[in-house]
Amino acid sequence: MKLNISSGTASVLGLSPNKPKTDPTTAYIMVGQNCRNSCLFCPQGLMNASKKEFLSRVDWNFYDEKEVLEKLSLAYLNRKVKRVCLQVVDTKESYTQTLDALQTIKKVSPIPICTSSPIKTISDAKVLFEKGLDRLCISLDTASNNVYNRVKGYGFLEKINFLLDLSKNFPNKITTHLIVGLGESEMDLAELIHLLNQHHIQVALFAFTPIQGTPMENNSQPSINCYRRIQIIHYLLQENKIHINNILHEKRTIKDFIPSQNNSQITSEGLKNFILESKGKAFMTSGCPDCNRPYYNETPLQVPYNYPYWPSEDEVRKAILSSKLFNDHDMEVELGLTST
Repeated sequence: MKLNISSGTASVLGLSPNKPKTDPTTAYIMVGQNCRNSCLFCPQGLMNASKKEFLSRVDWNFYDEKEVLEKLSLAYLNRKVKRVCLQVVDTKESYTQTLDALQTIKKVSPIPICTSSPIKTISDAKVLFEKGLDRLCISLDTASNNVYNRVKGYGFLEKINFLLDLSKNFPNKITTHLIVGLGESEMDLAELIHLLNQHHIQVALFAFTPIQGTPMENNSQPSINCYRRIQIIHYLLQENKIHINNILHEKRTIKDFIPSQNNSQITSEGLKNFILESKGKAFMTSGCPDCNRPYYNETPLQVPYNYPYWPSEDEVRKAILSSKLFNDHDMEVELGLTST
């Protein structure tokens, strides 16, 4: 038997000589082949001409199951990896394959396991949790019904309701993915993140990545400015530093939720300092615990959309400035980002 693992996972387990700039803290295993969906951005899409050994810009390869499991168990004991993520391709067999993979890993290691899975019922989720699953992810990917219909198909509202139902039945165990840059507005993202946060659903943010062979291969990635704004709003909502109320259909922008300097309750300066004092957690990879997804959306030569490590103070300050949510001339001078 063979297991399909990401290139970074192969490296950290000692199965590949390649050495990434930053090691993954989660071991990623792909379950299944030949997806039956046709998401326009995904190389696994049924009708897409992209290479199927890729997911986003990460390549995957098959290795001997026994060797992978032995290396995985040892890597967990040595704290080189802290979690397994099963990336499940949607097929007729995906549920049984997920269950088999979960039970197989649990036989050799107590490592926490999450899965990004296309399950459709509460009862299926219940069985997975009973068999040892730690967290379950149901990917929304998009933040609006119109964009969902265009790039994924239909069923956006049904999937949101399913996520809310899952969270009610399995509190603090549900995650979803949102991809910034598929065509949604920043307010679409802010409103949806707020809703999910209220229901204790963990949000993993991704940046859209154009992949050759997909219908969206010529689309651009989101600007780093936009992405930083979404990260900051996401973080402040999680930390209950801001609250979004009754904003549907109102002509407001994401900047309206960063209080002005004269706000007596909480100031823009106070929020900026809160982000600084958090050592840049807002700009690190979000989602399930211990998942850092190094260079999933960019090359090691690019400024990371999601830092897979604790960013430096300079990196945090530049990230705050690039959001354009805060005016700070002194910080610009300190970082050499202005000529005056």
